[in-house]
Amino acid sequence: MNLREEMQQAVSDVGQRHIDVLLGHGVPPAELASLGARQEPFGVALIKTNPEGIYWPCDTGSPRLIIPCYERGDIVDLVALLPAKPDQWWHRTGAAAILGADLLLTCVKDRALEVVSTPLDWLKAGGRAICVLDWGASFHELSPLRDWPELRVDSPRLAAAVRQALSRPAILPKITISSKEIYRDAA
Repeated sequence: MNLREEMQQAVSDVGQRHIDVLLGHGVPPAELASLGARQEPFGVALIKTNPEGIYWPCDTGSPRLIIPCYERGDIVDLVALLPAKPDQWWHRTGAAAILGADLLLTCVKDRALEVVSTPLDWLKAGGRAICVLDWGASFHELSPLRDWPELRVDSPRLAAAVRQALSRPAILPKITISSKEIYRDAA
């Protein structure tokens, strides 16, 4: 599976009618253009899905919007959704926990981080936000949200989800002292 090739194919299948659908769902043209200057903003593909939230390309499938998930500049996953139902999405690989994860890597965290509810909201923000795709992700994947002085969310429901995820206690491993260190300290 080559995600970059799949995304390039999805981008090449975009027509004006797809752009019009996004504009009709409130994606500002300027934000879409801004995102497009930085990366492939979206594509379209025919897909099939399974109950576990995974999709795959299929010529007899349903048309969906495809959004790439980058981490450290590489595509690690693709997200598929129907703009009319933005609260439901599927992953291509399941590897991405956060859409826009590279925003978390910045050294300068002196402003609010925008956190949005859906991948469609992420497009509306021109990719200058994050969208948590998997609230059940491991602690280390979500813990970088703690580094920001403020998280600006788009709904009370999202605020509750963020609060719950960041309130999970970190599980510490059993910590032991090796016997060689005990003998060294006793000498």
